[in-house]
Amino acid sequence: MTPRKLTLRKSITVILRKQRALNSFILFILLFIFVVHVLSQVPLWGVYYTSYQQRYNLGGEGALLDSQVYALAGWNYVHGISPDRINFAHPPLAKYIIGSSQLVFDSENLLSIVFGVATLVAVYLIARKILPTYFALVPTFILAFDRMFLWLSSSSMLDIYATFFAVISVLIFMSFRRSRWLWIPLGVAIGLSFASKWTGIFIVPALLGFAAMKRDRRALLSLALSLPMAALLYTGVYAGYFAAGHSFQDFVALQLRMLGEQSRVRYNRGTPPPLWLLFNFITGIEGVGPWTHLFANWTTRTLDTTSVQYGIFTLISYNPLTWPSSFIASVFVPLYAWRHGDREALLPALVFFSMVGATSYGQVFFWYLLPALPFGFISLGYVLSLAKSSWKSSRTKLFLGGYLILVVVWSLYLALPGFIAVR
Repeated sequence: MTPRKLTLRKSITVILRKQRALNSFILFILLFIFVVHVLSQVPLWGVYYTSYQQRYNLGGEGALLDSQVYALAGWNYVHGISPDRINFAHPPLAKYIIGSSQLVFDSENLLSIVFGVATLVAVYLIARKILPTYFALVPTFILAFDRMFLWLSSSSMLDIYATFFAVISVLIFMSFRRSRWLWIPLGVAIGLSFASKWTGIFIVPALLGFAAMKRDRRALLSLALSLPMAALLYTGVYAGYFAAGHSFQDFVALQLRMLGEQSRVRYNRGTPPPLWLLFNFITGIEGVGPWTHLFANWTTRTLDTTSVQYGIFTLISYNPLTWPSSFIASVFVPLYAWRHGDREALLPALVFFSMVGATSYGQVFFWYLLPALPFGFISLGYVLSLAKSSWKSSRTKLFLGGYLILVVVWSLYLALPGFIAVR
């Protein structure tokens, strides 16, 4: 066979491999959309708005679930209400998006699904820069079937928006790190993440640490320049606030008020031990204490309670097959990657620990860890790919396939009970 024919055959083989990977990814995205639709309901906003507003008028934010508060706030924001009038404690961008979803699609959840799918695409693109082509699908696959990711991608919570922009920040940083114009798109992405929820800013220490470890002066300079851009964009998100007649001094006072409210919620209601959220993430145990069930007694027409039980509260979203292993992988990856010169693999692990560390103090909720999940799963995919020399073995392929099937089975059909009675 002539060299020309060999080159042509090799080119066709490469194209077919890339096409198969692309087709697999597209199919995977379609499966994710299907799973989200199966596991979640997309309520029509018009059906619930009146009851939400009435309950808010009677009891304030405490009368509603968080997702309902954000949906109501978003609806008011897009109709001209200033962001300081309702749910001032969080920045307004994500609530503007939720309100836009209600306005355009009559559903507060629909754009959450769109941002969830977009997050998967971004995670895949990051994984492609670190992992072999087929292994890049592994963290994307695990994330798409993660119960917490599915929940927050199909509800009007703020975290999916902050997570998307945080993932985009990392993707931009990895793609354009050597460009002198990096600071512009990076500043926009960081600003949008921060303007969705304050947890988005915790992406910055990881990027700074990575650039410092690589002694990349250009990247460090771009990061320094991106922060004023992020601050400017964050301020711009409050255009509705300024349009309502507020001054910049009022804006600064509002930010201090937000900081005070966040501190009160985190530290003034009793705080668990440091790194308690990390303990939740690794074990699935949320805490211990008493539990009682409230039920309606239709015979006496009263609300009755069951006897008090003491036991262990667990996280229903917990997946024992992925959450602990992603933590272990994130610990292992820096040690291995640094020794073997695979520096790009350090960044997901750094982001994971930056997010976990920043949210593991004070009274916080487990879903604050959502921005860390994609990067923990990328580290897990990296560890699995280290054995790529043995993946030609049928036994190894069977192991990986069985593992991913178990992940899906647990996510769709199994869960911790929520409460385990001890006495």
